[in-house]
Amino acid sequence: MRENGLIKSKRCYEIFRKTDPEWFLDPNSDLNPWDASEISTMNSEELEEAELLKADTWLHSALVVVAILTLVDETKPKRGPVRLLDLGCGSGYMTAILAQAIYPGTVVSADTDAEKVSAARSVLSRRFEELMPNIELKCGDAFEKQGERESFDIIHVGGAVDEIPKVWVEQLKVGGSVIAAFPDLQNRGEDGPKVGYMLRRVIKSSAENLLPIDMMVVNYEKLSTPDFS
Repeated sequence: MRENGLIKSKRCYEIFRKTDPEWFLDPNSDLNPWDASEISTMNSEELEEAELLKADTWLHSALVVVAILTLVDETKPKRGPVRLLDLGCGSGYMTAILAQAIYPGTVVSADTDAEKVSAARSVLSRRFEELMPNIELKCGDAFEKQGERESFDIIHVGGAVDEIPKVWVEQLKVGGSVIAAFPDLQNRGEDGPKVGYMLRRVIKSSAENLLPIDMMVVNYEKLSTPDFS
């Protein structure tokens, strides 16, 4: 990726290489599409197809990570400590990437799944102990307030949303950016549903104005909210 220009800086390259996604991998993740028992029942053709599926999934994931990492590295404020809100942090992989990208700034990471938050804390503490003073992990709803008004320079969202909720705009500083996936309105059939999502940077240019910038088409899942019923 560095040779073809996708990774533009040495810093981004080092962060990407240093952070192994397999450390954070959930056995039920799409990046782990089969287990040992399934492999034993596969014929050679099925095994080859499964390997290609995994390779394609890894490639897509890597391209998205590189795009986000590069954007954060290029757009973070040049002065003062950076504060980044990581919503839907899941396994903690992007938390590790983002914490390195803005170091010595602070990452506040939240997810509705308490087990994932606990697992993320365990891996981060073991693999990135030096970053832990700059990482706050919490179990929380992405659509609820996670910080004070205009307290974050960047908000990264680890899932797709239909629109930016008001609570995110309120927490974002003027000049800051939301990085999230939205329905790709240009990529849909005549009668069919929307296909895929567009990873987009949305700049808060003023207290009332948002400027969206398309980055790339991605395969994301919708950001979930907790069920309190």
